[in-house]
Amino acid sequence: MKKSYYLIFLSLFILTPVLGQMKATADVPKVIEKSFNRNYPQAKMLTWENTQEGQWLATYKSSEKQYLSTYSKSGNWEETRNSIEASELPLNVNIVLDRKYKDYNITEVDHVTKKDGTYYDITIDRDGNLTDLIVNSQGHINEKSASEAAESEDMN
Repeated sequence: MKKSYYLIFLSLFILTPVLGQMKATADVPKVIEKSFNRNYPQAKMLTWENTQEGQWLATYKSSEKQYLSTYSKSGNWEETRNSIEASELPLNVNIVLDRKYKDYNITEVDHVTKKDGTYYDITIDRDGNLTDLIVNSQGHINEKSASEAAESEDMN
């Protein structure tokens, strides 16, 4: 009996911080929930997280892929992103990467959709030095080192 109480306590101790960050759909403001349901009616396995900045993050599956959508406090959709393989990048993006970053390895690629268009958030590595690239569909590159990217995220 004592062992059962100990296991229950240990489970709650471990799970409470994790579950405390995730919100049930009932906790999400109705305006955000309506906007999400209008944009992604086929979403499955939905979980919500509220950031310190007041944004709402929806993590879900659609068409067997995992997505993350961000909404403002007022319910406006800001972006949707999902991880993709480097082989899924458009040809013109691959051409630019091959020209400018031939000696780098692609370590991570996110396909990002915003109101102003689609772009790719690409992390590349060369001898342990990580660089984040924001590349639009036409192949235009905005480059940030990993430390610059972390600093700009901390400021937001």
